[in-house]
Amino acid sequence: MLFRSVTVGVLVFAFRAPSAVDLENDHYMTMGWAQQVLFGAWPERDFVEPGMPLSYLLSAVVQVWSPGPFSEVVLTSVLMGVAAAATVRAGARLSGSWLIAVLAAAVSVALYPRLYSFPKALTPAVTVVLFDAYTRAPSKRRLRWLGVWLVVSALFRHDLGVYATGATLAGLVAFHWPDIRSWLRAVGAVVLGGSVVGVPYLAYVSWAVGIGEHVRRGVEFSKGEAHQLFDGLPPWSDVGRLDKDGAIAFLFFAAYALVPVILGLLVLRRSRHDRPARALACAMLTALVLFLPVILRHPVANRLSDLATVFAFGVAWILGQGLDAARTGWRSRSRLVGLVALGLALAFAGASGAAAWRLTGIDDRLDTMGVYAGWR
Repeated sequence: MLFRSVTVGVLVFAFRAPSAVDLENDHYMTMGWAQQVLFGAWPERDFVEPGMPLSYLLSAVVQVWSPGPFSEVVLTSVLMGVAAAATVRAGARLSGSWLIAVLAAAVSVALYPRLYSFPKALTPAVTVVLFDAYTRAPSKRRLRWLGVWLVVSALFRHDLGVYATGATLAGLVAFHWPDIRSWLRAVGAVVLGGSVVGVPYLAYVSWAVGIGEHVRRGVEFSKGEAHQLFDGLPPWSDVGRLDKDGAIAFLFFAAYALVPVILGLLVLRRSRHDRPARALACAMLTALVLFLPVILRHPVANRLSDLATVFAFGVAWILGQGLDAARTGWRSRSRLVGLVALGLALAFAGASGAAAWRLTGIDDRLDTMGVYAGWR
């Protein structure tokens, strides 16, 4: 499975880097902070940033190697490839099939997240992979590594750390329930691991500007985007249209529909889920629920791509449930129900992929790469 995941990651890098024709305006904000660091300025003390230090520090590192947008494209494309590899790994565990995992990852790639949004694709993918590793072979060491990653997620962007932590806590509840003491011990191990990275960062922020001032700056920055949190639903009548507006409407409602569908299947098929599988599904579902109200905001057409990873997880899990239902039916009626469930899941996945393709114009991206011009 590792080889397949790495192969997908390499292919995604090979797609994203050559197909990039420009960088979004917001990407230059990260590069601007990176330049400040390279000019000798100290983050927080000498310039204001809203709480995403790791994003611009990585940018600063590659700017030393090759100043300008090229190195930024390479860096973010590599990290998109890592996110895709982790998505395949986690998707295989969620669905029980590496082929389904690759199909789900293809949907996430078709959504074409903007390069500067790589943390939104990377953080939930790695979180689910590390959480799955713990549920398969519980140990304090794996919990400590998970804690380290949660803080790293917060350093990419503070709110992403909150979402990753929420998903982890929900998954740990499902895994340890009803033994609250073992859950508390697990949380303690996660906190201990996270403190290795979190405490030095907090100490630096306290020295540079103060924790209170850092929080105030982050809140003020967030206010600038508060008006985008909800700007009305896409017209329901657009769902059936075979154009960009139809793709936007379908993907928007499909993302929200995943939540009740996954919840319903968790209840209806609870006898088919062992403890690790149930915990993993709960972690995945929590990540989706936390992403939706904040990440999927105005303008919806641009923000749908930011859901690429969590949406792909939902697609993979539903396809896995449909495949399992089709396999396990031993009576004619139950087998028919299972086949119908698998057909519906495949139809949903196919429609999602087609909508993503229309929304992001993958044809144009492939043309930019020169794919249609042949091997030469």
